[in-house]
Amino acid sequence: MHFIVARDTLRAGLQTVLGSVPSTAPIPILKHVLLTLAPTGQLRLAAGNLTFQIAHELSVECLEPGCTTVPAHACHELVQNLPAAPLELRSDSSDQAILTCGRSQYQLLGLPPEQFPNWDHSPDPDQGPVLSVSLPVASVATAFRQVLFATAKDDALPLLTGVLFEFQPDRLLLAATDRHRLAFQYLPYLAPPDLTDPVQAIVPARAVRELARLLRASLNGPASRPEPGPGPAAPSDSEPELAARSRPEPQPTELLQVQLAGNLIRFQCQASCLATRLIEGRYPDPTRVLPDHAVSTLTLDRSELRAALKRSQVIVRHDTHPPISLLFQPDQLVLTASSSARGKAREELPALLEGEPGQVSFCVTYLLDVLAVLETDQVQLALAGPNLPGRVTDPAQPDYFYLVMPLQFLDSLDQA
Repeated sequence: MHFIVARDTLRAGLQTVLGSVPSTAPIPILKHVLLTLAPTGQLRLAAGNLTFQIAHELSVECLEPGCTTVPAHACHELVQNLPAAPLELRSDSSDQAILTCGRSQYQLLGLPPEQFPNWDHSPDPDQGPVLSVSLPVASVATAFRQVLFATAKDDALPLLTGVLFEFQPDRLLLAATDRHRLAFQYLPYLAPPDLTDPVQAIVPARAVRELARLLRASLNGPASRPEPGPGPAAPSDSEPELAARSRPEPQPTELLQVQLAGNLIRFQCQASCLATRLIEGRYPDPTRVLPDHAVSTLTLDRSELRAALKRSQVIVRHDTHPPISLLFQPDQLVLTASSSARGKAREELPALLEGEPGQVSFCVTYLLDVLAVLETDQVQLALAGPNLPGRVTDPAQPDYFYLVMPLQFLDSLDQA
């Protein structure tokens, strides 16, 4: 294999697939990137772990097609620190690659390409009907940000360490929960005409996290850009030509292509593809715990609430579930927190109350988590009863819901 490529093009491609390389690999080949070069000049980079794999295609100047593997992190670090000039990479049958940039040359020791896991990124129809849909990248990226944080971190509950994708006949439901809080959102989409019953797919949270990174890169530009400030000399005349050759054409509306069959789901966005195995099991119905009414609904400024919660958290942050008490009053929200080691906190925020006054205690961290991912100026807090989950919603996002379980009061503060 032998090709020439712009430094920034190869660096961005390596950065795209690097997130799937495990920190501790059960087999040595998983610490490597597989490079496959077609005679047409399409270079495919692939890296992965035992759960999911990321592949990315870019255009290079092909001198000889072939395939090889290179150490993932070492290759990326070298390319990142080489001058912004054309790179030449060639390999032979001895599983080593020679990387050349100007007067710099490095030998990278790889492993036989045939050891790399043979991931087929196309779902197998023999495992069941293939479900194919297209989703707007911007909407999905926002939904991931507002749902992913609620997944369970405890592997003792593997079902809850994933994000639910429920393909319904009229919309897509994304949901995540750790039993203490639940976040879910509906996204409209054009469902296949033969989809009559909901189809579930539980995608590992780490795979969704990497997919979210790919979507952000698609919306904001390449995952890796030249750093500002002092750096290497200006690129040669051939560098812009090589970079332009692999630059994706602009698209009016970015779309994420999703294919599901059997125990594999595949996401394709421009030149990047992520394929992952699914978590087995049946996800609990997230809408079952959604209160059908509200006794008290409070509307207030999101930024003011978040700032007050951050200040109050200082008092109780060392508790396992730092408690914060919320008192709903006709024209304000009163926040109180107490700790036997640090003292007490009280905050009063202007708010508009609909319904009855009420009081509840939540984990302050769970409230801060959702306020960090909402993008509106206003937020609504709703209570359905003393022992029912509280609801946090964005008035501008009627299809997004966040439920948090109440905590038993630890201390009472004087309301004087």
